[in-house]
Amino acid sequence: MNTLILDFLNSYADNTNPQYAVMLKGKWGCGKTHLIKEWKKKFDGTADTDEEITLKPIYISTYGMDSVNDIKTAIDRELNPFFYSKTGRFIKGVLKLAGKVVFKTSMDFNEDSKEDGSFSATLDSLSLLQVKDDSIKGVKFLIFDDIERCLIEMKELLGFINYFVEHCNCHVVVIGDENHLEKLPKAVLGEFKE
Repeated sequence: MNTLILDFLNSYADNTNPQYAVMLKGKWGCGKTHLIKEWKKKFDGTADTDEEITLKPIYISTYGMDSVNDIKTAIDRELNPFFYSKTGRFIKGVLKLAGKVVFKTSMDFNEDSKEDGSFSATLDSLSLLQVKDDSIKGVKFLIFDDIERCLIEMKELLGFINYFVEHCNCHVVVIGDENHLEKLPKAVLGEFKE
């Protein structure tokens, strides 16, 4: 049985234009998470080069998360693990302080010593999932596990996940036990499945 699931996941990852999400469902403790983490390891050998970024599948457990921002932070942590290390947090703090000077520029177009406008920029790692760029290789693949244990209202969570499918052209796998989705009306789950 697992071979069929792994074959399907490989085929899904090879799909260049996924327009749907996949739900891997089963009872608690049946090995869904273990299976997906083992499958994900095949992508770990790929590495970035000087000219390109290589994306790997991103695994997020939504267990206990109570806001979409928690999920965004978890995705960001996977995309930029260095910035969440002790050294990275220190550098990030320094860059944030320096960024106030470096990344904000005032403009005076008519040279009357009054600000006519300003420009500021921030780095958003989630944009890697949204942009189409030939220098970004690999697969845009998001795995959301434990959705039945997430504290976010299910309709909001599924809408957020759907954004990655419809607007970012990402491969998305949702893992959970349908029998424990008590707070989700069956009609909402059926609509999402559609």
